[in-house]
Parts: sequence; C-alpha cells; structure tokens
Amino acid sequence: MGLLSNLLLPGRLRTGPTVLLPAKVKPDALLEAVQLADPTAAQDGEELLAAGTRIHAPLELTADLLRKLSIQDEDRLWAYRVVAERPLPMDYYDKFLAAGIAYRYGGWSLCEGSADDPAEDESRLAAVYLPEMPDQEELATLLRGLLRLPEPTAETDAETDTDAEAGTDTEVAEAAETAEESSDEATASADASDETAAEKTASEESAPEEAAPAATTADEPAPEASGESASDETASADDSAEGASEEGPSDEAAEAGDDDESDKSGLVQIQSGQTIVYTGADIQVTASYETRFPAVVAGLMPYATEVVRIAVRALEDGELDGDGLVLEPGKVALALGNALDGPVVDAWGFQILEVEDLLPARRV
Repeated sequence: MGLLSNLLLPGRLRTGPTVLLPAKVKPDALLEAVQLADPTAAQDGEELLAAGTRIHAPLELTADLLRKLSIQDEDRLWAYRVVAERPLPMDYYDKFLAAGIAYRYGGWSLCEGSADDPAEDESRLAAVYLPEMPDQEELATLLRGLLRLPEPTAETDAETDTDAEAGTDTEVAEAAETAEESSDEATASADASDETAAEKTASEESAPEEAAPAATTADEPAPEASGESASDETASADDSAEGASEEGPSDEAAEAGDDDESDKSGLVQIQSGQTIVYTGADIQVTASYETRFPAVVAGLMPYATEVVRIAVRALEDGELDGDGLVLEPGKVALALGNALDGPVVDAWGFQILEVEDLLPARRV
C-alpha cells in the first residue's frame, strides 16, 4: 500500500461504512454470512460482491491507526470496507450490510466517524415479507394463537346483543305506557267535561230564559279546549317515545364502537391508512406496504414491485428483557412466515432460518 493510500485510509475507514471485527474471518465463512443477505453474493478475488456493493479484503488495524479513528480500547482490529458500486435495492443498504456482518461476528459498524455496536441497537426486530396483505381476521387469529391470547368468546357477543335488545324493549314498553296514560287522561278529561255540560244544561232549564244564551256561550268552548289539549299531550308523548327509541340507543352504540379498539382477547388492533398495528403480550406487529426491500426478498420475489412487510418487535415499555427482546418476537415472526409462506429477515435484511440466528455473537 502506497504512502498516499496510507494517508487517505483513516478518512476512508472513518467515512464508512466499515466493519470492524476482533478477528479475521475466513472468506468462505464470510461469504456464507453475506449470502443470507443476498443469495447471489459471490467472491471476486479476495473481495465479495453483494447486491450492488463490494466488500473489500480485510485490513489489519494496529493501535496507532485505531487511535486515529478515535478507538482507544482496542489494540488490533480487522477492517472490511463496504462500498456501494451500483444502485442499491433499498436506501442505506450498504450500511445495513455492514451492520449485519458486524452483528454476526461481534464487531462494530464504523460510519461517518461513529463506531456503533449493532447488538445495542434498540430497533432490532424480525420481519416477514409477503407478496400481498393477508386477511385481517386471519392475521389476528394467528397472532392470538402465537401470543397465547384467548379467543373472543361468543357468550360475550350474545350477552351484548341480549342487553341491547332488552334495552330497546324496555324503551318501547315505557313509551307505550306513557302513551296509554296520556290517552286515559284525555278520556277522563272528556268524560268530566261531558258531566259538567249535562249539569249545566239541567240548571239552565230551571233558570230564567233570558240568562240561558249567556251561560251557553260561556260554557261551550270548555269541552273543545280540553279535548284539544289532551290530543296535543298524547301526540307529544308519542313523538317523545319514538324519538327516545330511535335516536338514543343508536348514538350511544356508535360512540362505544368508535372508542373500542380491542377484541376482548387482549389483542389491540389499530389501522391507519394501509398500515395495521397489532399489540399484545408485550409484542407489536406492524403490517405495511413497501416498495423497496432487502435483496434476499427481491431474489425470492423477482417480479414484485410492492410487497407487504410484517415487522415484529418487543414493546419498549414491556416486560421482555435480555435475549427475550429478540427471541420472543423472532418466534412469532418465524411462525408467521411458516403459516403465510414468506421469508423472515432481521433488522438489517439478513434471512433468519432459526430463532437463534437473531442473537448477536458473544465477544470473548
């Protein structure tokens, strides 16, 4: 390596993406790992070609060169530069490739001057890729079984329907009773008016003839007014009963339906546009459409321009910890992949065949 290359090397490594490993990896072993990200990856002399990127041959970095890279705690590391040469299958794919290699061999990913440990990445997940969106109820049923959540019971739905019917029947009965009471009051008022008229007629016959016209004129409108008032009260009661039975229950039911996002089994489903999020048992499952996807997925679905990505991860505020943060979501993702016939990849686009593949390499 020439003097100019030695002077430029720290800057190139620092810009990255560069994989820093504690030990040199055999070419065949490194190729096998890279083929999990791109099955068509192949050797090119001492270098590897994968999905539009070139992985350069390893360089031994001593303590002096590591200090120039602001790495103080290591005496020797092996650096693999990852350089994009052609359009990438997805944005930042070269960075994902470097991080995925570092994760599998207990190393670091150096990019833009920062050496990051992928094993400490909080965005670790497992994702299933499918050619089309599965049926929502089918996916929900699968998740209830995988997350060991109870199925929604038919008894709960039957009780809800019975309560709604009972409420409607009660309201109709109350309205009918109100109408009957109003009708009885009107009838009683009319009878009282008739009795009053009869008494007045008898008194008018015994009274002087010249007083009869005035008395008749004063008493005649009373029965009519009483009858009209009773009729108006009956009509008002009927309208009130109909309004109560038609408007009240339906509005309350609609409000309850809008606010309820769970299915009584502990699985919460929220839909926003074409994205569906399921949450349960400290695990979040997000199904969405993607137009750019990892090379391994493109190799298995060569004619796809849009795919469905079902990402499975642990909730940040959940009770999962340690290896369970990746193992439990991984088990769910692998089971979904088997049930729906789709490949499963990790956060960096490397295919997962067993749940243990999601665990980082342990440093000695």
